[in-house]
Amino acid sequence: MEKKMGTGRFSKVFDEFKRIPFPPSGGGNKDLEDAHASLILYDADTAGVVTSILDNPRPSEERIHQLIDLQADYGLEERLEKLIKAFPDSNIVGKLAREYMGYYYEIRKLLQAANSYLLSIGVNVPDWRVIENYRDMADPIRPVLKSALAGEREVLPQKPFVEAWLGYALHCYGKTPDFGGSHRVG
Repeated sequence: MEKKMGTGRFSKVFDEFKRIPFPPSGGGNKDLEDAHASLILYDADTAGVVTSILDNPRPSEERIHQLIDLQADYGLEERLEKLIKAFPDSNIVGKLAREYMGYYYEIRKLLQAANSYLLSIGVNVPDWRVIENYRDMADPIRPVLKSALAGEREVLPQKPFVEAWLGYALHCYGKTPDFGGSHRVG
């Protein structure tokens, strides 16, 4: 059974998040600079909404909607993914893009904690947020699944539930994996 997220625990998660250093700017790449600016805004918006929720025992509907609207910035995520694919981690642009992506995922974790907190105090978070959480859990599976489909690892038959997760890891939000060749999934 999942432990409920109380105010103290949620506050601790936020305090831990605030100790994570914000990634530096640099790299001399326009796309990277734009992504950095978007990350700054995403961070500030998230901190503002989370602080407001923690400061009020029963957050206003406006704050709840602001939190729900903040859940993910897939445009920022896609821009960072493109930079990561285009630049190796030995390149400053690639290195910074990877740092930005790591920080972006830390924000996403904080937002998930905020959702858990809201659910624990009886706030009805829309059902589509549950789907959002599936993607967050599916993302780590994608590299393993890609390597299995590329024949780099053997996978034993799985229960239907696991197969559904694996399929979701490949197709979440209409994305298909890039195997570097002519392989097609679907």
